[in-house]
Amino acid sequence: MPTLDQQRSTLPATGVVLAIKEIERAKSRMTELAPALRRRLVTLMLLDTVAAWEPVVDHVVVVSGSPLLGAALRRAGLNVTLLPDPGTDINAALTVGVEWLMTDEPHIQRMAACVADLPAMTPAAAIDVLSAGTPGSRWMASDQSGEGTTILVADDCLLDPLFEHGSAARHLENGVQQIDAPDPARCDVDDLTDLAEAHRLGLGQHTRSLFNGTDLVIDARPITVAEATDEGWSVIDDAGRRLMLPADVAPAPRLAAGQRLHATVTGARVHSAWW
Repeated sequence: MPTLDQQRSTLPATGVVLAIKEIERAKSRMTELAPALRRRLVTLMLLDTVAAWEPVVDHVVVVSGSPLLGAALRRAGLNVTLLPDPGTDINAALTVGVEWLMTDEPHIQRMAACVADLPAMTPAAAIDVLSAGTPGSRWMASDQSGEGTTILVADDCLLDPLFEHGSAARHLENGVQQIDAPDPARCDVDDLTDLAEAHRLGLGQHTRSLFNGTDLVIDARPITVAEATDEGWSVIDDAGRRLMLPADVAPAPRLAAGQRLHATVTGARVHSAWW
């Protein structure tokens, strides 16, 4: 079987654009989750989606209205161009990214637009999608319901994204070919049932950090750093309960007493923590 690099070498110069609304407003239907945990999940799913594309394409562009997203991408070691959201809809945001690629990276021949919530996405699945269509045309991966679109690809032609509800039918009516995409490229997450399916397929490392085995850790609360210990840090939640924050799940190598963090908790230990 060809290696990832060998498969990538068969692609023309390629770029991908992802767009995400303000993280504070994203996934509002996940009412089972505390707002801080919901925001964290949205961020981590984006990081896993970007991480799947980065080793495959020549350039990744993220369009977002979230001011803290750049720091999260940098901490994850992901090399992307981050552009501001024009503030209208996802198609306008994707168009901003496509126009940037056309202007600043004119050698890009094949462009993809991708949703930001594919936490089971893999580089192999990305290559499968990018390679599935006919040169000089457009093709798409539909979501698991068959009604939406997760990825739209254009080779040496106008992308013309028509995402949002019922987008698969709109893209088909607009001359886009539907491909038989691998499951990781179709499993977008709108609710906890979708998230469980993504977990079954295999989550990326970022989203996986919120899970304890097969279970999403939903006990989310603010914590305050108290002091360093041999294991990491002693922290206190707002109820005055002292917890252990292990060094390997802390959001930074060094923390200071009094710093406020968000965390998910299992027992008396912090399972994951973030700013």
